[in-house]
Amino acid sequence: MPRVSVMVSCSGQPETLSVAVQSIMNQSFRDFELIIADDGSTDGTGVEMLKQLGPDPARAEQVWVDSLHEETGQRSIQMIKDEVLVHYLHQTLSRGLGAARNRALAASSGEYIVFVSPGDEWHKRKLEVAVDVMDTHRDLHALVGPKTAPTKKAPPRKRPVPSLVEFEETVTPPGLTLSGAILRRSCLGWEAPFDENLPSCEEFDFWLRIGSRYQIGRLPDLYQAAIPMKERTPWSLDRYRVYSLEKAFQSGHLTPFQRHRVAEVLAERCGKLSSGYKQRDNTERSNFYDRKKKRFLLEVEKLDVSDPLFSGRRPARRRLSSVTSA
Repeated sequence: MPRVSVMVSCSGQPETLSVAVQSIMNQSFRDFELIIADDGSTDGTGVEMLKQLGPDPARAEQVWVDSLHEETGQRSIQMIKDEVLVHYLHQTLSRGLGAARNRALAASSGEYIVFVSPGDEWHKRKLEVAVDVMDTHRDLHALVGPKTAPTKKAPPRKRPVPSLVEFEETVTPPGLTLSGAILRRSCLGWEAPFDENLPSCEEFDFWLRIGSRYQIGRLPDLYQAAIPMKERTPWSLDRYRVYSLEKAFQSGHLTPFQRHRVAEVLAERCGKLSSGYKQRDNTERSNFYDRKKKRFLLEVEKLDVSDPLFSGRRPARRRLSSVTSA
């Protein structure tokens, strides 16, 4: 059984997918399986990957045709490339990247899960370092990269010391980036980690749930050619974040501070949605989110009354219990 399951989710883009796959296959750490979760591509991505990773490129097209299960509209193809087990999972009907990732997770077996996006290009020691850090810091359940690329190019440290990601980063949109992150399988639980009801912002939903329960670390060095920055998204996508934040608020597992902060962000985001709909003469939706805003402002006031510390203090920064030398 491999220690690490590396998952690449895509919906086409064979050229950029090939870049990511090649950098994964060039890793110094070899105890991993590669799972490609294809969400309904129709541009020949699957055939190109079979040519790149399969044992017989000449038969790639025939294997692709024969592997379709017409009852389910899915494909599941296994290959061995350079002693690495490769799974190619394809669903003919696009159901969103969340559904594709959940299917990949169900097929995986690694102790650690690593997420990759097409176009990512890793440093050859990316997995080696990430696994070493997670093995050393047993109190960490997930590890992400730096917020921004370093200003000076320098070789990554052999034994980097991670810092802790505060809950504020997971609750404040756009949230953390999933690409390049490594997580312990144990923190994903028995339920499907990605909410398939969300057509967008599923990464925000995912990290909000992980960050409210577990410690997340951040590496100081960049182990990939670029950091996939969160793009500015339309204001209307906040409705999906409100959905995720409300789920968290009602979950019953938040600490008092987390519950207070989630209520604050909910009030802020509902206010922006109300204003956005009002500017577009959609009075019904504007009033709907205005009522939500007022509700969560009241929740903030209730929490302020129950504990005056909320009005002026933040909780003490958490510290890693285990430390390695740089």
